[in-house]
Amino acid sequence: MTIQTDQLNDLSIESYNQLFVNRGKFAPEYFPNGPGDLHIKRKKVLFRLTIVDYGVGIGHNPNITFEGCEFTDNVRFNSDTVIKRDIKFINCTFKKDVTFESGEFKKEVQFLGGEIEGVLIVESGKFEKLHIACDAAEVKIEKGNYTDLSIYNPGEYPDPLRSIDNLSIDFKLITGNVRIEGYSIRNLKLTGTVNKDTELLMKEMFFSKIKFENLYCNGKIRIFDLIASARLSPGLEITNSNLGKMDIVNVNLRSVYALSIKSSYLVECTFVNVTWPDSFFNVYENTLESILLDNKETFRQLKYAYSKQGDSVMEHKFHGVELDAYRFYLKAKRREMKPPYNSKFERWKKHRQTSIILLLSKITSNYGQSFAAPLVTILVTGVPLFVLMVAFNKIPPLKLGFNFSLGNISTTVAHWLNFINPLRRYDNQDVNGGLIFDFVMRIISSFCIYNFIRATRRFVK
Repeated sequence: MTIQTDQLNDLSIESYNQLFVNRGKFAPEYFPNGPGDLHIKRKKVLFRLTIVDYGVGIGHNPNITFEGCEFTDNVRFNSDTVIKRDIKFINCTFKKDVTFESGEFKKEVQFLGGEIEGVLIVESGKFEKLHIACDAAEVKIEKGNYTDLSIYNPGEYPDPLRSIDNLSIDFKLITGNVRIEGYSIRNLKLTGTVNKDTELLMKEMFFSKIKFENLYCNGKIRIFDLIASARLSPGLEITNSNLGKMDIVNVNLRSVYALSIKSSYLVECTFVNVTWPDSFFNVYENTLESILLDNKETFRQLKYAYSKQGDSVMEHKFHGVELDAYRFYLKAKRREMKPPYNSKFERWKKHRQTSIILLLSKITSNYGQSFAAPLVTILVTGVPLFVLMVAFNKIPPLKLGFNFSLGNISTTVAHWLNFINPLRRYDNQDVNGGLIFDFVMRIISSFCIYNFIRATRRFVK
């Protein structure tokens, strides 16, 4: 049955087969073919809507559809009984809040098209299917049991993309399946514990800012094809969270303006085709000790996560920035030391060996990842030492001079290559001061050859 009216000041649906409009009763006799579904289609204003089911002894459960309606006051759902009817709002406008206070909804509750200018709040309830496919200023999911909670726009009512300015979900008292797909969400905040019988799917979603705060995943979180909205300086923040075995697939984070991961557990996460912004790999020296330590731990976890997946490229990349963060952390730790460590020398005595090793490894091989750096190191150190050996007549018959003939150049290069060879014999060499330079060169060459081989074979298992 379709009811059309100019003005509905107070609409109360109190039982399964009665409808009160303007305080006038549409009794069952107004349904000539028996109680049927209620389809309210109009263009004016519904002042107040309260749906409270009693239905004691009533056998029929008519579905209710509001189409093209405008609600100027709050809409509340509150019931102590089971509601066995579909409730649909098609292309409706809600000027104030929509609140689910309680109730068990055995069929579908749907918001298809239209707009909620206030806040859609789910304070409690048990839902077979709650489907949100409309624009909204704010949506808060605080509690509930859901067989299917879908914030999903199929592009049919009528725009291809719907938007929510602020969406927050607290999983502490939520169970069931939650899906967010085909939406543009300006600010998304997820918090609470995702229980073992709870699953969150985020797919094909545009976002400006996403914040995971105190989020603990004991269930499933799967993220596919997220797209950052470059127009609004997008950001992603993960704080004090345990993301468990979360899957992140096909997510381009290079357009994210600010990416922050603090005090969070990421080791068991799976990253597939995730591109990280270049700025994420920048570790700044003049940073607080606590921040550097947290950065080092984040990079270590990401390195281990990629290692378990067999991604050697990203594993080595995060290994390098992890050691950068640790090197700067040791420096910041010395810088922030208090008495009795007053002088630079006293502070330098702390962790000095580790700091020297990290610095040399960074310069000479980028922590075993650069094959060019060892070659440059041999050249930079070998040429001056070779010149000194020649200047002190320790490599006869060579002498310093300015004869650049091809023969002299080839002879000099041959002697230099022999000089940097750590395996050459001592049989024909005099025991004198030149052995000091020779010994130092052998150590440097051996170290650089090892780093060269290490870098060229880092992807070979």
